Amino acid sequence: MQTYRHSGAMSLPGIPITIAAGLLTAGVLGFVYSYAVVYIPLIYINVLLTFGFGFAIGAAVAWGANVGKIRNNFMAGAYGLAFGCAGLYVAWAADLLARAGVPFCIEVFYPSVLWDYMQFFYENGFWAVGHGGGGNVNGVFLGAVWAIEAAIIVVTATWVAHSAIASRPFCEPCNRWTTAEEGVSRLSLHGAEENALNRLLAGELAALGQMNRATANEASYLRLDLATCSRCADSNFLTIQLVQHTVNKKGEPQVETKPLLTNLIVDAANVPLVREAGREPKPDLPEEFAEPPSATEADASQADGETPPFLEFLDDREEEKRPGK
Repeated sequence: MQTYRHSGAMSLPGIPITIAAGLLTAGVLGFVYSYAVVYIPLIYINVLLTFGFGFAIGAAVAWGANVGKIRNNFMAGAYGLAFGCAGLYVAWAADLLARAGVPFCIEVFYPSVLWDYMQFFYENGFWAVGHGGGGNVNGVFLGAVWAIEAAIIVVTATWVAHSAIASRPFCEPCNRWTTAEEGVSRLSLHGAEENALNRLLAGELAALGQMNRATANEASYLRLDLATCSRCADSNFLTIQLVQHTVNKKGEPQVETKPLLTNLIVDAANVPLVREAGREPKPDLPEEFAEPPSATEADASQADGETPPFLEFLDDREEEKRPGK
């Protein structure tokens, strides 16, 4: 079984494009973020703003890396980390301006000025938690809040930039990114021949013909996603996801996806096999596969400790992959 891995190549124009995208986003949104946090002192909104700030920086870096054709997961993550830190630095300078209420001046970016500001902020605090005049938050607790905020911004930016590049295959002969098609086929988790699922997840595409196609109302199924090059027929990659439609305790429907096989290299001759995967479903399916469970049924199943056979099989596979197995 062969799965896709990036070549690690970085085009010369890709470096300045990625730097420009990350730097511009970190600079502009650093000011937007700090002024929003200062003038909207609502903790829930502030938390969303923090995640959004980190996500926007990571997305900008990912955009630059895509445009610049950077096929290096490590460097994409490194750029996300670097510009996450840069955005945090700009946000601290903008925080000083916002709280002091003074016009823009370049001095706020001096490390010595920011250090003095952070020390004063740490000792005195500028905001309080809750109502009743309990005093401003400062000291160790304030430092912990800052550490969590910084971690959210930097880690989110790094993760978004890295994952966006790592998950998308590139066609090296044509020097272009592949195009993803989600759900080219859906396979039922019921009625497959013995070991068909195991062989499929081991990369044996012939097993596709030994499984049934999923019906429209099945609660759980395998989704086949295909990434192909629009210019040639030589770059084709299959991803298999486990999709589960469930109902939470509030009675709201939700969809959970779990990747089981990512970017398996597929020969051009086998692409039609992927697109036409599965046999026609049998008309009579067991009731547990017929429709998403109700909130009551889902709770009862969890309470009884029942696990569908296919999930037990997947759990066994995960157990085998652990070190020492």
